[in-house]
Amino acid sequence: MTDNTIIYDMEKSFEKIYGITERRDEVVRRGSEWYLYWGQGKDAQGDYVCRKVYDHKPVEDELKKDINDLINATVDAKILSGYEWSGHKVWLSSENQFNYKAVYDLACKDSSVLPVKFKLSDGTEGKAVYYTFEALEELTSFYRGAIKFINESVNEGWTEKDGIDAKKLLEGSE
Repeated sequence: MTDNTIIYDMEKSFEKIYGITERRDEVVRRGSEWYLYWGQGKDAQGDYVCRKVYDHKPVEDELKKDINDLINATVDAKILSGYEWSGHKVWLSSENQFNYKAVYDLACKDSSVLPVKFKLSDGTEGKAVYYTFEALEELTSFYRGAIKFINESVNEGWTEKDGIDAKKLLEGSE
C-alpha cells in the first residue's frame, strides 16, 4: 500500500484521485455504484480529492461517519508528521508529545535538566535528526509551537466536520 494511492486502511477504502484541482464534495451514482468525493488536497504526486465507492446508496449517517473517520485520520496524520520547527520536521507521536511535555514541565521548574537532546524525526534517507536544547527559551519555543500546531490542526478538523451536510451530498445522486 503506497501513500499516494490509498489514504487510510483498506476497510475505509478512501483513495486519492489525482488530477482534480478543485474541491467537489458530492455523491455521484454511476450504474450500481455510488461515489463519495470529499475534500481537496495536494501532495508530492499533485492535486487530489478523496473518493469512496459504495455498492449501495449510502444513507446520511453512513456518509457522516465515513467523512468524520476520514477527517480524523487526516488530522492525526497531519499532527504526526506535519509540524516543523526551525526548519526541522518533527515527529509528534503520542509518546513524543508526552516526552516533550514532561521535559518541558521539568525544565520550567529546574533548568538544570538542560541541555536535553531529542530525536525530532527519522529525517531523509534514514538519517535521524537530533536536536539539543541548551536553554529554556529554545525549549519553550519548540514546545509551545508544537502545542499551537496541534491545536490548529484539531480546530481545522472540527471546522471541516461542522461543514458536513450529508443531505446536500445526496441531492442529485439518484
